Amino acid sequence: MPGTDKTAFRMIIKICGMKDPENIRIIAGLGPDIMGFVFYPPSPRYVGKEFSPEITTGLPCTIGKAGVFVNDSTDRMLQAREKFGLDYLQLHGEESVAVCRKLKKNGAKVIKAFQVGEGFEFRQLKVWHEHCSMFLFDSQSRGRGGSGHCFNWDLLCRYDLPVPFLLSGGIGSENIRKALRLTHPMFAGVDLNSRLEIMPGIKSVALTENIIHTIRDHEQHSSR
Repeated sequence: MPGTDKTAFRMIIKICGMKDPENIRIIAGLGPDIMGFVFYPPSPRYVGKEFSPEITTGLPCTIGKAGVFVNDSTDRMLQAREKFGLDYLQLHGEESVAVCRKLKKNGAKVIKAFQVGEGFEFRQLKVWHEHCSMFLFDSQSRGRGGSGHCFNWDLLCRYDLPVPFLLSGGIGSENIRKALRLTHPMFAGVDLNSRLEIMPGIKSVALTENIIHTIRDHEQHSSR
């Protein structure tokens, strides 16, 4: 994590938008750090009403489970956390600081997502920073993530809060090495989704295995 010995830095690899039980099992075997599950019905990656808690609770304890929500109630999010054994609640809507505060007060680790564009004011995040374990910086889109597009990563130099962040939005094999060259002290890892997909919610095993290998190989042969 950021703030530790740079020679010991291990990037967080989060694979998001998982919904198919067999695909989840196979991707889990590749060793990501966090897997994300969308609990937002309009999303093409929505896990569905029949999604079994055994799918998430049965994952290796080395893999964190993140539930992705959009403007949901705190009660429903906390119920899902309990039912599915979620380690993180990832908020992709216009959730207030009060919502994040309540979730944290109830023991949840909060990842708050923000869509970053040229006019984005990172200083506005100061009111959230005490209530979030991580931020997630995504590209601007009409949807709620999974757009397949990057934002201008040079904008990250404006971010100066002590909260680690995950980089999201259009990260795949063609630009992962550029992401690995980022030197921001709070850069904690990458959130991978649509660029690894065969179809929404189904990840290519080959693409996922390749990008995880690229990241871990980079860590072994360099220091930050």
